[in-house]
Amino acid sequence: MNISSKKEYLTYFVGDIFFFVVSLWLALSLRHFSFPTKEFFMEHIVPFSFLFAIWIIIFFIAGLYDKQTAILRKKIPARVINAQIINGAIGVLFFYLSPYSDIAPKTNLFLYILVSSILIISWRLTLVRFFKFGRKQSVTVLGESKEIDEIIQELKENKKYNVDSIEQLRVDDIKKIDTSKPLFIIADFQSKKIKPLLSDFYKIFFSEIVFLDVQEVYENLFEKISLSMADEQWLLRNIYSRRNLYSLVKRMVDVFIALPIGLISLILYPGISLAIKLDDGGPVFIVQDRIGQKGKRIKIVKFRSMKVNDRGAWVKEKDERITR
Repeated sequence: MNISSKKEYLTYFVGDIFFFVVSLWLALSLRHFSFPTKEFFMEHIVPFSFLFAIWIIIFFIAGLYDKQTAILRKKIPARVINAQIINGAIGVLFFYLSPYSDIAPKTNLFLYILVSSILIISWRLTLVRFFKFGRKQSVTVLGESKEIDEIIQELKENKKYNVDSIEQLRVDDIKKIDTSKPLFIIADFQSKKIKPLLSDFYKIFFSEIVFLDVQEVYENLFEKISLSMADEQWLLRNIYSRRNLYSLVKRMVDVFIALPIGLISLILYPGISLAIKLDDGGPVFIVQDRIGQKGKRIKIVKFRSMKVNDRGAWVKEKDERITR
């Protein structure tokens, strides 16, 4: 569940370096539509080696070697993307300010960042599951709620978290925690019951125990937010902090993925239009109002997939109002 030994740190470190090198080889292959020769590859690996050292430091700063990365797996892609954006900027400065600028890094560096991001995320989310590290770890959960019960059940039943034992205590039993045993303490730190006991948490703050908020753990384990947790305070804490990253990633998807696929899909539009028209003779398109960026009202045009008079009710399973 955690990176608690030198062996684990070394495995993550070696794995990241390995995929850095593989990504460079793949990027050069994609750039020139052929496998790079040994001489050509070595010409690039020398300057990139300096960058690898800096980029690993950025990975540390980005929290990709933190103990909680295994349990908060949903954070890994965002952390990798953030780190790679910084790494790309460092790469641009390096090549344009160093003697190696004659290797024309513009396209190579872009391809490299793209390929390495995909491989690093895949490595961290998938391949690393095949590695078994050290002894299993214990978890202490403070509090009682439906969400906490779901978290405990998930950690017990899913072996990928490498949990040995889970102890559940009431919030006011914090003094009973054996600091030599649990590596993780999961609690609702926004709870009114916990706030008077924060001084007790401070006493064990300097141990190796990692504190995790129950809302964050729930979201990362189940990839959803519990409605009971999504109150006004949650909105204020999370919406604005996530907006910049979301906007950046969405724009990248729009430009590099959605636009090409959209253009290719144009060849299907005549057939889709004819099928809708022959089905019931109604209009091919519908126009709907939506709330867009910064709360602006926008109109979207869609292929009609419901009957002309669908009465505006929610769609049910095997709903007869859905067109063929």
